[in-house]
Amino acid sequence: MVKVTTGEKGFAKNKGTVALRFKVNDSTLAFINVHMQKGNGKIPQRNAQLKMLIDDAFESVKGISRAFDHNFMFVLGDLNFRVARDNKSARK
Repeated sequence: MVKVTTGEKGFAKNKGTVALRFKVNDSTLAFINVHMQKGNGKIPQRNAQLKMLIDDAFESVKGISRAFDHNFMFVLGDLNFRVARDNKSARK
């Protein structure tokens, strides 16, 4: 298991990633649980942060493949993306 921390300008460390990887038979699986910063209208920054979290998930452990190198990768958690619609139309 690997932890990658992030937060308000990198200082708060109250957001980040917990990643777990394992092998089942001949398949490798990576599970990445993220908790990202909130904020409306920051989609490019949020996408860049998500990519950084995924890229760094197994980077600190020598001999472990990067997340994108696994046969299956699951990204779960609080991505904090916002839906730009009112409640009624979003539910429809």
